Amino acid sequence: MAPATPGLCWTVPCPYTKACLPRATSKQRFVINIGHQTLELTYPMISTSFTEYVVPEIIWWQYDALPLTRELLAYAFPTARLYFGTTDAPRCLKTRSFRPQGTRGTFTAATGKAFRALVWRRPPDERSGKTEEQCGREGGTVRGCLYAAMNCFELAVAVGGAAAAAPTFCNPIDLPYRFQPTTGESFREGADPTMVVFGGRYLLFLSKNGGYYASNDMLRWSLIVPTGAICLPVDDYAPTVMQMEGRLFFTASHSRALYTTDDPFKGKWREVATLPSYADPALFLDDDGRVYLAYGSHQTWGPTGGGNASHVVELDPARGWREVSHHSAVAFADAARNGWEVSGNGNDDYRLAPYVEGPWITKVGGVYFLQYASPGTQFFTYSDGFFVAKSLRDLGHSHHSKYSPFSPFSAKPTGFMRGAGHGSIFRGLDGGLWHVTTAVIARRIRRLVINPVHVQGEWMNADTYLGDFPVGVDGRRPDWQLLSLHKPATASSTSGANAPSRAFDEDIRTCWSAETGAAGEWLAVDLGANATAYAVQLNFAEVGAKQTGRLPLRDACRYYCEASADGVRWTVVPELDRREGGRDSPHDYVALRQPLSLRHLRVISAHTPAGAAFGLSDLRIFGTTAAVKPPARVGAPRVTRDSADARRASVAWDAAARAEWYVVRFGERGAPGQFHSYQVYGGATSLETRALSAGVEYDFVVDAFNEGGRTVGTPTAPRPAQRHP
Repeated sequence: MAPATPGLCWTVPCPYTKACLPRATSKQRFVINIGHQTLELTYPMISTSFTEYVVPEIIWWQYDALPLTRELLAYAFPTARLYFGTTDAPRCLKTRSFRPQGTRGTFTAATGKAFRALVWRRPPDERSGKTEEQCGREGGTVRGCLYAAMNCFELAVAVGGAAAAAPTFCNPIDLPYRFQPTTGESFREGADPTMVVFGGRYLLFLSKNGGYYASNDMLRWSLIVPTGAICLPVDDYAPTVMQMEGRLFFTASHSRALYTTDDPFKGKWREVATLPSYADPALFLDDDGRVYLAYGSHQTWGPTGGGNASHVVELDPARGWREVSHHSAVAFADAARNGWEVSGNGNDDYRLAPYVEGPWITKVGGVYFLQYASPGTQFFTYSDGFFVAKSLRDLGHSHHSKYSPFSPFSAKPTGFMRGAGHGSIFRGLDGGLWHVTTAVIARRIRRLVINPVHVQGEWMNADTYLGDFPVGVDGRRPDWQLLSLHKPATASSTSGANAPSRAFDEDIRTCWSAETGAAGEWLAVDLGANATAYAVQLNFAEVGAKQTGRLPLRDACRYYCEASADGVRWTVVPELDRREGGRDSPHDYVALRQPLSLRHLRVISAHTPAGAAFGLSDLRIFGTTAAVKPPARVGAPRVTRDSADARRASVAWDAAARAEWYVVRFGERGAPGQFHSYQVYGGATSLETRALSAGVEYDFVVDAFNEGGRTVGTPTAPRPAQRHP
């Protein structure tokens, strides 16, 4: 990876505190500009002149650091290896050599290849007496802000820029979701997932899919249909799986039995115990070998506990998996306090009681995160919140666990894929935490999404920011923009109101549909200028499908794509040539091995499955372009909390030059950042959120986007409360 263009330096908001310090991830990632023998930090994609970026893999703080300094560095650069003090200096800096993770060979300063090890000197104004705010107004760089905010001295950074980018996937997960075996309606469904790593592979269990799925990399999935005399209840709702002593243990909602196997890839299981009927069960193995089961799916109007809560009970494998503790109520909804628990696609249906369901238990650093889903799987606002506890033994009543004000930790009410509730947390092959959960298209038409998880103390967050954009299997999101949004489109034919423009509106509920499913029907888009595509996602609509049950592979969708620079001469894209078929891919995502230069893209049907018309809910092209400058920065938004209902707030901002759409982020004051978000399209510069919790203060920020890049906005605290009109 080549160094960035020399001599460019950009200013950023100041002051920097723990609450607003950007983190080294794709949504606010520090990058290194190597030029004129100095290091500067800046945001990615501020200027299209910044053609390549690298992130620090080693940071050496040359002096002993205060605890706050260590904490801030660990937060700002979570993937870097940190060294403090002269005695802790990394050997690679002393020898001027460094082997970046994931690469071959050793890069040295002498070769000039993808390596720089430089020392940051104190900026001239460090002892000038200026405040952090003055530093920011007068053009302080991120480096200067870090010095001012943390009173640091000297910093050495080793940059490994030759490491290959991690493979990417894109939500929704591209599974061969089964058409449900019902009469009168044809639809695919997948929900309520549990995911584990077993035998070095991922295993994914979900409701009503006639089997479960295996993958080596979270990119390509193969179906496993259980065999043998024991009928594993894979068509029940809410399966749960736990690994213990080299075996997997399985149960599902109201299945009344526990099953086990030591080789799930062969699909052979046996029943080991009879269980009571549990709704939405979740098995959990603690560090001390004790086994617990969380369960519950109820509608409730308040923190009443009892039958309206998620419960935990201990099971004893040595005694036939019998219950050996009382049932402890550990999580419940309180929609009168927590707006995100109110029913409705906008948390605005105050007539319908919310659900408390889909529990899951995660333990990190001695803290138990007791997860629950609310307000209901049919809503875009379906989210996962959590309580925390220090022990699962003798929990007693619900007051032994406490509601986390950082809830919900997983939510995605807007965007292409909406909803992020009733899921499970697992540790991936990369060593990081991930959350697989349920997204909703319509009430019974659901899909799965996977997002990286971050934990710090009693704070937890599933990263749903741009959660329907490509993400690497290492948890990082590449700096690719959506090139196809609202671009002009044409088609071979159109059925009714399903116009070509509906395949480029970032709404999976709408679609373009041809009049027929015949080979040769096509859809084309004009990006307006030459661009570089890195990935394409084709989400097929299947309007008029007649299939019930598993789609035979011989009937899988077959298509191919052509690219053009002028709309006249077309070339088939080999990686997007699916005329041979062989895979049922309703959400086919292709990360191109080599970037593709194009202006026009056309997808042509070779075979449409299930008796449906050929159509796409969205054809999404991700990449970069030099034809459009990134948008201007959005200033601090104007936030007014409703004094009559603290669950609600209005947010408004001034339109940014060149902005096509926005993401409004907000976070609890005291949290590491603003991790809840709304994607805002159509030129709107305001929104109302009803997802806040009474008694919790929030900070907001608005990021601006166009196909040329992203510009991170300026955070602000809300204004004093005013009565809502």
